[in-house]
Amino acid sequence: MSRRPNAVPSYLLHRPSGQARVRLNGRDVYLGPFGSPDSRRRYADLVATVAKGEEPKRSADPLGRFTVAELCDLYEQHAESYYQPGPSHRSHPTHLRIKNWVVEIAQRYGHLPADEFGPRSLRDVRDRWAASGRLCRAEVNRRQGDVVRMFRWGVAEELVAASTLNALKALAGLRAGKSEARENAPRTACTDEQIAAVLPHLTPPAASLVRMLRATGMRPDEACRMRIADIDATGEVWTYRVAEHKNSHRGHKRIVPLNATAQAIVRQHRQRPDGTERPDDAYLFDPAEGGRRNAYGRFLPNGLYQALQDACDAADIEAFSPYSIRHRVGTELRSKLGIEAVEAVLGQRTPSVAERYSRDKTQRAMAAASVIGDGAT
Repeated sequence: MSRRPNAVPSYLLHRPSGQARVRLNGRDVYLGPFGSPDSRRRYADLVATVAKGEEPKRSADPLGRFTVAELCDLYEQHAESYYQPGPSHRSHPTHLRIKNWVVEIAQRYGHLPADEFGPRSLRDVRDRWAASGRLCRAEVNRRQGDVVRMFRWGVAEELVAASTLNALKALAGLRAGKSEARENAPRTACTDEQIAAVLPHLTPPAASLVRMLRATGMRPDEACRMRIADIDATGEVWTYRVAEHKNSHRGHKRIVPLNATAQAIVRQHRQRPDGTERPDDAYLFDPAEGGRRNAYGRFLPNGLYQALQDACDAADIEAFSPYSIRHRVGTELRSKLGIEAVEAVLGQRTPSVAERYSRDKTQRAMAAASVIGDGAT
């Protein structure tokens, strides 16, 4: 039943920001920190204003200015619709990241008019992220860029002054060794000996998934989503059309070639362990067949990562990640066939990204030193 037009609006808590709010005509009106005397006073004023049939101010700011809490709330709604989940109906990772940081900003600065959120406020939030130890420097800088994009969106919607955005853009990101944020170790390639050592310590479907990564160089999430329906088994080299991948939202297509090793793994999993045929729309690698059932019917990248870490511990070898296997394939391709092969097989869009799989620079420098002539002879 819809609320009567003259009904008294309820005093509510906006959990992400900790702000008190009421819902009027399909939009939120913010009143200040929930439970505070100021928010109660503004609520009483708003109720009186509504009773008179007048339009209340839209925020807790005495002058009715647009607040940071309102901007965070509207931008999170925009992000949910803009960063659409794929066919699996999961949330987009960018939207999940935005949901995490808008809560922190709204809690600390939600009461502030959006046009008063300047570089010092952004630096305070960024430095708190860096000091927490939860985020690496790259992630802190990524979040800082997200916040600037939120204000850019606010400018485009005529909610925030352009001068506010220009001021925030003046704050540079964190530089290596110049902040409290931790640095992630550079991603390196594992060895085939390491891969062979962990296979006996993985469940059969997880072991097959690791072997598929080694045979194709796919991103872990791409391999986890493999289905028979997405595989074209005609021709000497089969192809796997990835339905949902890192660059799907940009309209990019991702087709993975499947060599003889990968084809053998696919054939092995055409049937379930009980001998029944696997449906074409079912995931190729089902963790339940290794005793690890989940709600998705497939491996998740984080679950595969943890299984690999446990297998490394059981094998008593240096730990490596699924992306280390991809790096191993990229390094091999770069060494034998050149950077163009890396771009084509691994789905890299630019040579600069593909160059990550070059041999170690020290090794290249040592090899190059042998051809340098001695001008004194």
